[in-house]
Amino acid sequence: MDVNVSVKINASPEQAWSVFKDKTRWVDWYGVPIEEADWRENGSVRYGGQYGGVSGLANYREAGNVTIVGHWADDTYSVRADGNGCVFSKRICPKNGANFTASGYPNECKKQQDYLDKFRDIVEKEYPRQGSALTGEKPSGPAKPANGASKSAAQKDKTNPRGQKGFSILNIATGVVFVIASVMMFADPSTLPGPFIAIPIGLLFWIVGAKTLKKVNGGIYAHEEKDVRKLLIGNTILFVLSCLIWGASIIIPMLTMRR
Repeated sequence: MDVNVSVKINASPEQAWSVFKDKTRWVDWYGVPIEEADWRENGSVRYGGQYGGVSGLANYREAGNVTIVGHWADDTYSVRADGNGCVFSKRICPKNGANFTASGYPNECKKQQDYLDKFRDIVEKEYPRQGSALTGEKPSGPAKPANGASKSAAQKDKTNPRGQKGFSILNIATGVVFVIASVMMFADPSTLPGPFIAIPIGLLFWIVGAKTLKKVNGGIYAHEEKDVRKLLIGNTILFVLSCLIWGASIIIPMLTMRR
């Protein structure tokens, strides 16, 4: 089942492309991040990674229309713009071998629409309204950011992959210590600080997972969000098991002493 979601934003093709490139993470077929893109005189732009993989092609027609199609992580995105506005759409369809298609799930439509709404808000804040859809007025000349908005400013809200990796590494590290503490506690609750550190570490483990999930939601990297959600569920299960082990390590000796 194919799912199409789109949103109308007030921006010229140049503006739409500029913000779209800054607000998303593009990768080539090898998964290599794409940093640069180039508007050429012939009205088209190609962008690829270090291995030469072409990830997208934008056609800029004389009538002022532009279609930008690109492979973004696991999904397919496209931007279609004319002089009066831009339609930013995300198409999800079963992988069929065609360019820029990837697998997805229809029930994610609401989440996609939320992201598109955020993207529209970003563009409308950074750029003035270009022309009117009613009059057919088109902007003259290349559009520039409003209020001195710069590329660096536009990238401030961009999700930081390094930060997400840092959260994940910290999450895994605390998990290892957490498991060790639980094993210590199960073996002998009277030795070392096992019983006293397992629960705080478990809480830290869960909080880090929750913060990671929140950070990913902020950037709405769907494929990473699923992974982190699984990690957070795992954190919660380990924390509950730790509480049960801790309780058993205290209650069982008490019952043994009574006998």
